[in-house]
Amino acid sequence: MSNPRAVTVVSEDTRTRGDLARYLVAAGFEVTEVRNWPRPPAGEAVVWLTERDLHPGVAATLIRTWLAAGDASRRAVVVTWRPAALRVLSDEFAGRLFVLPPPAFGWQVVDALRAGDPGAPEAA
Repeated sequence: MSNPRAVTVVSEDTRTRGDLARYLVAAGFEVTEVRNWPRPPAGEAVVWLTERDLHPGVAATLIRTWLAAGDASRRAVVVTWRPAALRVLSDEFAGRLFVLPPPAFGWQVVDALRAGDPGAPEAA
């Protein structure tokens, strides 16, 4: 059974990951934190704060594989220094993949998660 409130936050930066996780919890999401993408998220949604030096092709491959492997309820928010490099992927997964340039604020991430799932928690 899917849980539209389940979100995995992926970031190598412990502080940033924790800050975003706390913000998402306060917004009504159930959050799991992971440091690296190689431990792929198992839930309905992922928020990936990529590293500045990550090659956009690597990000695109990992996101495409993860979104394609799940059902149509899976969604992703990717914060990347090269958002234009994921434009084709954004078109391929329109409504399920949201790409934001840094700095991305918590409210922007929440808005993207909610836009990708009408069953997500409403604002308080």
